[in-house]
Amino acid sequence: MLPTEQQQAIYDMVSNRRKNIAVNALAGSGKTTTAVQAARHVAPGKTVGFTAFNKHIANELQERLGETAQAGTIHALGKR
Repeated sequence: MLPTEQQQAIYDMVSNRRKNIAVNALAGSGKTTTAVQAARHVAPGKTVGFTAFNKHIANELQERLGETAQAGTIHALGKR
């Protein structure tokens, strides 16, 4: 799947910057898919974390991320 111009801009920002970025998009526009793909553009050796509202969503997100990043609830993050 080829990324859109906007997705590619996000991937480029993740690959080439050391700062945080914010993405403003409507429901159903592909934010999660873009974020999962963006995690694959992070420099080797960097740690990536995703937070979710509940454990079911965190588990589903972790399946999509594979070894690329860690997903969990905010509660689980606080317990770490």
